[in-house]
Amino acid sequence: MITYMQIIVIRHAQTEYNKKELINGNLDDDHLSAEGLAQIPVIIDGLAPYTFDALYTSPMYRSIQTAEPIAKHFNITLRKDSRLIEINLGSFQGQSWDATIPDFGVNSSKLLSSCEYDFSPYGGESADETRLRVQNFIDDLKKDQQQKPLIVCHGGIMRWFYYLCTGSKAGRIPNASVHMFEI
Repeated sequence: MITYMQIIVIRHAQTEYNKKELINGNLDDDHLSAEGLAQIPVIIDGLAPYTFDALYTSPMYRSIQTAEPIAKHFNITLRKDSRLIEINLGSFQGQSWDATIPDFGVNSSKLLSSCEYDFSPYGGESADETRLRVQNFIDDLKKDQQQKPLIVCHGGIMRWFYYLCTGSKAGRIPNASVHMFEI
């Protein structure tokens, strides 16, 4: 009999970079905006019907800033996992979303949604590298089928959760959005 584990995955709340449509990536770790801080109680209210016993987060500040109040509210331990760090977009980080158009033909949001990119010539990582680390995280979660995990991560990583858990590619993932998957 095949059993499935349900996971809840949240994209961190809005940052200043998100407001300005700048590429955060994994090197530029800005703080949540005032709007982002206001999104946290809404996330917490939306999680009320669910039960979870583990909270994993990217160790990047914007994810921690989102995850800490959730952990405190639900009285669960926060576990930082580097496999959840946002995609490394190399020299494009800190630039506008459209900075990738001359090299890739689409803006960074659409490029990440494709799950087909290679930022390694620009000092970043490839889609294969990102896929492997997210798949490794999912595989580790599967080892404890009794666990009920909640995960806070980034838009680029959320796209990989969609692709690896459903086989479908997702478009832009709104900040502070909550998504449920079966693994």
